[in-house]
Amino acid sequence: MKRAAIFFAAYFVAIALPIGILAFLAATGPAPYILAGGGPGDEWLQQRAFDDGSQVELRAYGSPEEATEAARELFEARPTNFVNRTFEVARYRRSDTERHGLILPVEQYVIEIEAPTAPLVEQRFAALDFVAENPEPNFLWIALTERAGLSLAAVGAYVLLLILFLARGGAWAGRLPPPETIAPADAETLRQRLLAISTLNQPFHLVEERPGQLVAQWRLADPDWMSVMATSGIRRAHRFYLDIDEGTRTVRVLEKTYKIGWGGGIRSVSGRVVFFQGITFKSLDGGAQLGVSADPDGAPTVNEGYAYRFDASEIRKPLSEVVTGSGWTWQPVMTLFRPIGG
Repeated sequence: MKRAAIFFAAYFVAIALPIGILAFLAATGPAPYILAGGGPGDEWLQQRAFDDGSQVELRAYGSPEEATEAARELFEARPTNFVNRTFEVARYRRSDTERHGLILPVEQYVIEIEAPTAPLVEQRFAALDFVAENPEPNFLWIALTERAGLSLAAVGAYVLLLILFLARGGAWAGRLPPPETIAPADAETLRQRLLAISTLNQPFHLVEERPGQLVAQWRLADPDWMSVMATSGIRRAHRFYLDIDEGTRTVRVLEKTYKIGWGGGIRSVSGRVVFFQGITFKSLDGGAQLGVSADPDGAPTVNEGYAYRFDASEIRKPLSEVVTGSGWTWQPVMTLFRPIGG
């Protein structure tokens, strides 16, 4: 389906593009800290312990790249039960000693600080006179540290937009318009055609929950079909909610699937947790005839001799054929709440 391909491509770009931009900025942006005052003196090239319980250890390497890799390995070797990592700056709490720590590469050095508390770690780091913030701004670093709250809000807003795009774009991609040559029937005629499926003695039927909304589902409580369904091994109950929108000649369809269990032989069936609700991106055009299909006038008709497998398509396809055969648009949605589902 061309619409589905366009939708999935656009959704992939909407997710991948921001991630790619952030990864590029993280890889190419300036380091958050640089050496100051000529760098560390010789007294820092050995571990130093302080009266407040903190300690600082500096390791020198041949290049900034070696220092960055060494900092990663050093951090991964630490047993931790808490980690806060931004770029190459890693803050943690050790799981063996409960001490707090900081590991970061600064040019060709790796600085490691440990102390009894996190504030003490920050105080000891701030007291290092050979380290300074980089005057060249790294906007991603600023967003993740100084503007973390605002950045989190922006990410949340973008996620909500992605959810809206998923719902509305998915509805657009799954839409099945009627043939242009078919004049649309009125809403009552369409309703009667859909409800007529229930008179065909097939394993699914439709009921009207409220005016303008029909529900199609397997006849799980019908004695004539219960034994057939139970012995067939059916484990999923499919339910289709059809919302008839007369103003736009559209039937909005919400599909739900439930796990079912057969208890006490085949006498009891119970709906359990809904594990799927959404849009099925599957072409409904053409293909083999199922148990029910629409005749040229859009009315439902039985295809004798069809052996049901109790698959969702055996409900979905006949419904879509009746809808489009009546000159209406078949519109799958993720929710019947129109501002989101469309």
